[in-house]
Amino acid sequence: MKTKTILIIILSIIVFTKCRKEPSADTHIKLLNHTECKTFDKLNTEEVPDNKSCIYYTYDSITHTLHIQHINAGFNCCVDSLYCLVSVENNKILVEEVEVNPHCFCNCLYDLNIDITGIHSQAYQIEFVEPYRGEQTKLLLNLDLTLKSTGNYCINRTLYPWNSSH
Repeated sequence: MKTKTILIIILSIIVFTKCRKEPSADTHIKLLNHTECKTFDKLNTEEVPDNKSCIYYTYDSITHTLHIQHINAGFNCCVDSLYCLVSVENNKILVEEVEVNPHCFCNCLYDLNIDITGIHSQAYQIEFVEPYRGEQTKLLLNLDLTLKSTGNYCINRTLYPWNSSH
């Protein structure tokens, strides 16, 4: 019985390892820059309000680069650094937003500029993993780069650090 259990575990590990698809070697992500912790004391009429989390994107079919601007990404007020991880599998792109060493007992909103290279002209579903989203709606964007190379998508946010100026 023990031998059978061990054999099943080994076979499961082999099957899982073989079936898991790694991201393409030509796909890279770079967090180009980000704003400082935003304040909404005097809201500019052109600025996205703090109760929204928005994605603006542009796609360059020559360089195969998808530029994403995430407006109002929630992070700790005092972090050593921010970065993003990406995984691409078939038509799904997962962008995980990460903070390093949060030091304060407060959160705030930042704007992130992200480039993902190695993206081909096709339909994708992009999901953002946000550290402070909690139970709020996932930031999930469906786009078809064969039809449209620019666009935006916004969702409402009601929990802190979003909607904090109201």
